[in-house]
Formats: sequence, C-alpha cells, structure tokens
Amino acid sequence: MGQKLRQRDAFGWDLDTYIYYGGYPGAAPLITERERWARYVIDSLVETTISRDILRMSRVDKPALLRRMFMLGCDYSGQILSFQKMLGQLHDAGNTTTLSHYLDLLTGAGMVTGLSKYSGNKIRKITSWVSDYTSRGL
Repeated sequence: MGQKLRQRDAFGWDLDTYIYYGGYPGAAPLITERERWARYVIDSLVETTISRDILRMSRVDKPALLRRMFMLGCDYSGQILSFQKMLGQLHDAGNTTTLSHYLDLLTGAGMVTGLSKYSGNKIRKITSWVSDYTSRGL
C-alpha cells in the first residue's frame, strides 16, 4: 500500500502506468510524447549502462554488435529466442563465442539474460544444458 501511495504522490499515475513507464523522474514528464520518452530511456538509461557498466569494464571488440544484441533481446522480450535464431538475426555477428561473451556481459549488467531449456527429465535437462552451452562456444 505504501508503494502505491508514493507513486501516485510522485507522478500522479495509477499502478499500470507506473509499471509500464517505470519510475524514472527524468522520463516522467515525457510520457505524453512516446518517441521523446523512448529516446530519453535509451540515451539516458540504456546507453549509460552499456557505456559505463560494460564497455569501460570489459573488452568489447564490436560495441555496435553488443548494442544490437541488447535491442534484439528487447524486441523478443518475454518470447523464446534461440541462440541460433539470434545468430541469424544479427548480421556480421561473428562467431558464437563472441555472442556468448556479449550475452554474459549483458547478463552481468542485469540487462538481458539467457535461459537453459527446461525438462522434467533429468537426463534431457543435462543434455539440453550441454548442447545449449556447447552451441554457444563454451
């Protein structure tokens, strides 16, 4: 209840609006202009995280590929995207080792993560995990 009151007091939003747009004070006045709001979120939040948390702390030979990989993850948010399909979508992606490394960097920054296949059968689960990670070059 306390959180609901705070968001209403701070932004005058209902819970659905708050969840959709997030509680970023700098972006709040821009929600009526969708394109400006999206540009602000990308430039101020996403790009800052990629630049400061990833590019300055890790070796990234293809920063444009890392950014495209993040955007692809956003485009498929909440959907299943196989590693092979991701490789096909990212033109000039290089090898699976590079993509795997970039996915690990994005995971470490809390931006995008990959999941192993699930199976109730322990043998299948192990096989899926091994095949998933070997296909990623690990």
